[in-house]
Amino acid sequence: MSSWPNIACNSMTSSTPHSAQTTAPQASVCTSINTARACLIVLMILVHITQWGDHYPQAKLGILSFMMPAFLFVTGLLLNVHKGVGDFLRYLRGILVPYVVLVSAFAVLSAFLPVRDGISELTLAAVWERVAVSSIGPYWFLRNMFFCSVIWYAVFHLLGRRLNPAGRLFVYGAALLAFTLAWPFEMTTASAFYFYLGVVAREAWGHYDRVVVASPWAILLLAGIVVWPEAWDWMYISVPVMAYCALSFTAWADRCLAKACPSVHRGVQYIGMNTLPIYLLHPVFTMAAKFYAPLFGWDPTSLAFTLVTLSVATAGCLALALVLDKTRLSWLLGRPRLLRGLKY
Repeated sequence: MSSWPNIACNSMTSSTPHSAQTTAPQASVCTSINTARACLIVLMILVHITQWGDHYPQAKLGILSFMMPAFLFVTGLLLNVHKGVGDFLRYLRGILVPYVVLVSAFAVLSAFLPVRDGISELTLAAVWERVAVSSIGPYWFLRNMFFCSVIWYAVFHLLGRRLNPAGRLFVYGAALLAFTLAWPFEMTTASAFYFYLGVVAREAWGHYDRVVVASPWAILLLAGIVVWPEAWDWMYISVPVMAYCALSFTAWADRCLAKACPSVHRGVQYIGMNTLPIYLLHPVFTMAAKFYAPLFGWDPTSLAFTLVTLSVATAGCLALALVLDKTRLSWLLGRPRLLRGLKY
C-alpha cells in the first residue's frame, strides 16, 4: 500500500524464480488496477469525513462494507514474495515505520483532542498498547498488511520446495486463521481472509486483468446488494461479491476514461499510483476540514463541503508528500520517496 497502500502498492512485475520448481507469476502493471485504487482511496477519504458520515451514516456503512475488503484483496493480489530477504525487509520497513510513527502520533493527540477511542491518560504504556495491540486512527490496515505479508513470505520460502502451490496456500490459510484467533493483536479473521483471497488470486492467475473481468453491469449488482444492511457483514458471501463488482466496474470505467479523456485518465492513474501518501496523510486534511465547515452552513446536505474536502484532501496529500520528498523527510515515514511516477 514498496508497500498499500501503496495501499496495495507493490507493482505486479515479473520476478526472479524462487527455485527451479517455483516461479513467480508473470505480470505487468495495468492501468485498471490504478483506477481501482484511485476510486477506493477517494471512497476512503469520503468515509473519514466526519460531517458527511454524520449526514449519511447508512451510506458510510454501505461503502465500508465493500471498500476495505476490496483494498485488502488488491493488496494481497499485489504482494510479491519472490524477493530476497533484504528487499522484503525494506518492504516491511515501509509498512511498519509509518504505522508506528502515525499511530503513536494519533495516540498522543487523542490525549488532548476529542479523538474517537483515544487514550484517557498520556503514558508510555497507553501509547504502546495502541501501537502493539488495539491501534488508533485509520492505520490498522498497515498492521494487518504487515502480519499477512510476513506470514505468507515465511510459508512461501520455508515450504516452497516441499509443497505445491495448493499446499502452500492451505498452510498459509491455516496459519492466518490460527494467528487471528490466538494472537493478542486485533486483526480479525475476516480482514485476513480478504487479503488471503488476493494472494490466492495472484498464485492462480497472476495478472490483475485475468482476475478482474471488466463489466459495466457490475455496478447494477453492487447497487442491488449494497442497499441491504443485512448484506454488510464481512463474513457473508455478499461482501466479496460487492468488492469484486466494484473492481469489475472500475476496470470497465478505466477503459472508457482512457479513450474518452486521456488527460483525466492520467490524473486518475497518478492518484492510483500514490495511494500510500494519500492514505498516510489524509487525516491531516479531514481533521482540518472541521475548521472551515461553518463556511458551508448554507448547504443542509453537506455535499458541497464534502466535495471541497475530497478535493482539498487528495491534492493536499500529494502536495505534502512532494514537500516531504523535496526536503528529504520522507524517511520519517520509512521510505526515501513517497511519490511515484506514472509507468506509461
